[in-house]
Amino acid sequence: MPYGRALAFVPLLLAMAAPPLPAQPNTVTLRGRLLDSGGEPLTGTRLYRIRFYNAPTGGTQLGSNVEGASTLSAGGLFSIPIGDDVFGPLLDQPTLYYELAFDSATPADGSIDAGDVFPQRNQVTSVLFAQALANQGAGSGLDADLLDGMDSGEFAESAHSHQLADLDGILDDPQIPGGVTRDAEVFDLVLGADGPGSALNADFLDNLDSTDFAAASHAHDYDDLTGSLPESEIPGEIARDAEVFGLVTASDGSGSGLDADLLDGNDSGTFVTQAQLASALAGVVAVPATPVAPTEVRLLPSPLGSQYRRLMWNAPASGGLSNFVVYEYDSDIVDANRHHAQKHYATTTHIDVPVLPNSGNRHYRVAAVNFAGEEGPLSASYVLNTFYWLAFTADGTTNSHVELYLALPTASLSQVVSGTTPVSTNVRDAIIAPDNRTIAFQADINLDDQFDLWIVNIGGLAGKDGRIAKGGMPTPVQVNDVSVAGSDITEFGYSPTSRELVYIADHPTLGDEQLFVYSVADGGTPVHLSTGPSQYPVEEFRFTPDGRSMVYRAETDPGKGIPSDIHELFFVPLDGSDSPVQLQIGLQADETVRDLRVSPSGTHIAYTIAEPGQSAEFLRIAPLGEAIPEKGGGSGNLTTDPIEDENFRFDPNGTRVWFQFRNDDVIGSIPTGGTFPLPLHPEQDWDIEQEFVVGPDGATVFWIGDPDTGGQSELFASNGAGFGSPLRLSQESLGVNRDVFDFKLSPGGDLVAFTADFENDNDREFYVAPVDGRTAPVRISPSVDAGNGVFFDDFEFMPDGQRVLFAGEFEEDKRELYAVDTSGAGEAQNISNFASPDADISQIRVPRYGWDPIEDGFREGNT
Repeated sequence: MPYGRALAFVPLLLAMAAPPLPAQPNTVTLRGRLLDSGGEPLTGTRLYRIRFYNAPTGGTQLGSNVEGASTLSAGGLFSIPIGDDVFGPLLDQPTLYYELAFDSATPADGSIDAGDVFPQRNQVTSVLFAQALANQGAGSGLDADLLDGMDSGEFAESAHSHQLADLDGILDDPQIPGGVTRDAEVFDLVLGADGPGSALNADFLDNLDSTDFAAASHAHDYDDLTGSLPESEIPGEIARDAEVFGLVTASDGSGSGLDADLLDGNDSGTFVTQAQLASALAGVVAVPATPVAPTEVRLLPSPLGSQYRRLMWNAPASGGLSNFVVYEYDSDIVDANRHHAQKHYATTTHIDVPVLPNSGNRHYRVAAVNFAGEEGPLSASYVLNTFYWLAFTADGTTNSHVELYLALPTASLSQVVSGTTPVSTNVRDAIIAPDNRTIAFQADINLDDQFDLWIVNIGGLAGKDGRIAKGGMPTPVQVNDVSVAGSDITEFGYSPTSRELVYIADHPTLGDEQLFVYSVADGGTPVHLSTGPSQYPVEEFRFTPDGRSMVYRAETDPGKGIPSDIHELFFVPLDGSDSPVQLQIGLQADETVRDLRVSPSGTHIAYTIAEPGQSAEFLRIAPLGEAIPEKGGGSGNLTTDPIEDENFRFDPNGTRVWFQFRNDDVIGSIPTGGTFPLPLHPEQDWDIEQEFVVGPDGATVFWIGDPDTGGQSELFASNGAGFGSPLRLSQESLGVNRDVFDFKLSPGGDLVAFTADFENDNDREFYVAPVDGRTAPVRISPSVDAGNGVFFDDFEFMPDGQRVLFAGEFEEDKRELYAVDTSGAGEAQNISNFASPDADISQIRVPRYGWDPIEDGFREGNT
C-alpha cells in the first residue's frame, strides 16, 4: 500500500570501541514514524525489510536482506537495531544507501509487497563509518591521525626555512669563508703601528672617552652656576637692600596698592581665581547652570504586573546628568506645589512606579538633577486614571439596539457612553485604553448604516468616592475620516502608551483595508501608515512593547506576478515619520504569512507560513532589531508537523514560543533561538478542546482536555518544562456528563476561574480554584435549581484579581452583568440593573495592564 506521506527517519550516532575508551555497542538503530495516507499513525506488530545498495537508484545490492518484525507505538513510532555483522562488511564502500519496506496494510497482512517499499533510498551518513577508525592500520588506506601521540601539525614540513636570528651557537672556522680576515692576521700590525706619530687617535685617555671632556670653547647657563657673587663683583649702580627696604616696607599696607609677594610661602600663581574655578568646574561636570527638562514622557505597562506602570522619558540634550526625580500627585504638578508631591528617584530614563487602585487621577512629571543637586524644570505631565472601569455592550434600553455602558465594579450604577441617540445606536465592539482614560468603540451613531470608529474621554468621570461624576457623559468624537463614506473598519486597538489608536479601514481612493493611526492626545486627521510599496490590503497588526512602532501583515504587490493571497510582514513607526519596510524573512515564492506575534521583549517575531490554498501552517521565528532591512533570513520551519491555526504565543519573558500541534493535540514549546521543540505530553492524545494559556510566570501551561477519552472535559495545569504529569485543577468532582466549558487566569496568575456543570447537567456554574491545586474549586455563582437555564457565556477578572465579572441569566430572557468576590464570600452584585425585561449583555470589557495570560502578549485589544 503506498504511503500518504514520507517516513520521518532519524538515525542514531554510532560510538566505536577503541582503547583506552570503554567499549561501546557496535549497533545502529533506525527510528521513525509510520502514518497512513490520511495522516493517522500505523500501530501493531508489522514486518520490515532493509536492503543496502551502492547507489540511490539502481546499482548493486550489498549483502543480504535484513528482515524482522517491529511493534509500533500508539503514535506510529518504530525502532530497529542493526548489528555489526550486517554493516561491518559494508564499511569499505565509498557510498552506501539503504532501502526500507514496511507492511503498511490495514490491518497488517504479514507480507512485504511492492507497495510497501519506500520510493526513495536514504544515504548512510559519515556517522556510521566511525566504525572504520577501529580497523585502520597497515593497508587500510587511511592516514594516521597521530604519530607517537602527536598530530601532523606538530612536525615541520620537509621543505622549510629558518631566520638567521633564530640560529643558536657559533660558526666553526671551517664554516667561515677564506676571504674573511682572522684576528691573528692583523692584530700584530695594529699594535706595532700604534704610538707617537702613528697617526692613530687614542681610544681612551686615563680610561676616559673624548665625550667625557669639555671642548676648549664652551659656555654655561646661569642655572648651572653655583655659589653667590661677592659684594665687590656687583656693579655699584645696582641698589642694595639697605638702600630700598625701608622705603618698601613703610609704604606697603592698606591702600598702598602693593600686592604681597608671598602668602604662607606661596605665590599668587599657586591659587585659583573664582573665574578660573567656575570655568574648571564647567569643563569637568559639563552641565548647564540649570538642567533641561526631560522630554517625551510615556507610560507603558510594567513587567512587574498590573499594580505598576513603567514611566519612561528622554534624557535632556545636555550631558552630565545621572539622576532624575519623578513627581506624583493627585492634581497637576507645578513649581508651587512640587514640594507636596510624592517623589520617586531614578538613575535611568525609566522607573516602575506603584499604582494604588481607585485612587483617582495620578499626575506624573519628571525633572533632571545635576551633580550640584539642582533640579531642572518639569517635563510635560502624564495623567493616569487609576479607577478600574469596566465597560459592556447590551440592549439595555431598547431591544435589538446595542449600546455601550460604563460602570465601576464597586457601584451598582452604569451610564450609556455611546452617544445621545442610544435608541438608534448599534455598537459592535469596544476597548478601554491602557491608561484607563478613554474608550474606543465601533458604532453606527450617525444612523447611516456605517460603523465608524469613535472615542470618548472618561478620565475625569469618577470622583474620589468612586462614583461617576454628575452632568452626563462627554460627547464621543469620530476617529476615522468623516469625509470618507462607506468606510468599513475591520480591526482597531490602542498602542501600549494609549497615545495612539490604530485601525484598519477601507478607503475609496487609498484602497481596501488600509492602516491608519489617530493621535488620542492631539486629535486631528488620522495618518495613513500603509503607504508606498505596501499599499495593499492589511490583515493584521501587532505593536512593539515600547509603543513606538508596529509590525503588520499585508498582501504583496500583485503587479510583480505574485498571487493576491500572498501576505508578507511590514514594519512601520507609529508616528508616520518613515515609510513601511518589508521584513526580509526569507519566504519562498509559494509561501504566505498567516499569523503574527511580537515578543514582549520586542526582540523577535513569531509567525506561521503556509502555501496558498493549503490549511497546514508551520511555525517560524525571526529576530526583530533596529536594522530592520538586514534582519530576517528566517530560520526555516521550526515544526515538521503543522500547528493549530493561530494557537501559538510567546511566554512573558519572550524566550520561548508555545504552540499546539494540529494533528496530535500536543502542546509544545521552542526557544526563540530555534532548537528542537519540547513537547509537554509526548505520544498521548489529550483531545485539547480550547486554546491553551501560558501563565504569567512562563512556567505553567493551562488547558482543557479529555486525557482518558471518557467524554468529560477537565481543566489541567502542566509544568512548562515537561516534568511530571499534568495537574487536574477541576479536582475529582466530575461525574457522568459533567464538563468544564471555559476558563481564564487572574492577572496575577494565582487563580483560575472556570465554568462547569458540576451540579446540574448543562446548567453552568462559576468556580474559582488556586492554580497549584492545593484546595478544591469554590463555586462563586449563585445557587440555582436544575433546569432554570442559567448560563455564563462571558466573564473577566478585574485587573486587581479581587473580583470576577460575568454575564448571568437569573431571570428568564434577561442576561445581566454581575460582580462577585473571588474568595466566594458574599453574594454576586448586579452591576447593570436593567429596567428592560428583555435586556441582554453581549460583551464585557476591562482595562488590561502588562502581560495578559489570556491574550498572546501585551494587550492590543484587537478585534
